[in-house]
Amino acid sequence: MVLIIVIAVAASGGNKKNTNNTSGVVTTPTSAPAPPGGGGGAEAPTTSTTAGVAHVGAELPLTDESGNKFTVTAVSVVDPGTGSDTFTTADVGTRFVGVEFKFTNTGSAAISPTPDNEATVIDSTGHGESPDIGSDLSNCAPFPDNINIAPGASLVGCETFDVPTGATVAKIQYTPSSGFASDTGQWLNP
Repeated sequence: MVLIIVIAVAASGGNKKNTNNTSGVVTTPTSAPAPPGGGGGAEAPTTSTTAGVAHVGAELPLTDESGNKFTVTAVSVVDPGTGSDTFTTADVGTRFVGVEFKFTNTGSAAISPTPDNEATVIDSTGHGESPDIGSDLSNCAPFPDNINIAPGASLVGCETFDVPTGATVAKIQYTPSSGFASDTGQWLNP
């Protein structure tokens, strides 16, 4: 069973998300728990709802799976992004694009968002990409490795994406709890 899961993850491209949704409404497939009594089959798909659709620069309220409330702002899109050193380069046929996010904890408990697992960009061709983990930009400061934001505090940082040459970033999506929360924020660019 573990071997099948490993093969399925490898065949799907790992953690890269490919999305072809170009409508104004975001639906993100997630999984629902198996029915009582087992059944041993695949988990039934469910969908999340859009917490808000705005333009880059706007703040959207989101809630994670634990009920923690915070806001996320897609502050800016840095295009093109420049690798932090000579060894940090975009994949062939792509360029780096940075998205600067601001998190503000509006709840009563500390939050630990993981934008590497929760952010996606949708390009002008309709393809979605997850962050290029480990590729930092010199013109957009990255988030720290371990994020912990106290109630009332904010944190700003950048996520790096590989976007195909000739395509532009059309949308930015953020779904808390590693993509499993029922809220998704979406920003249109520009």
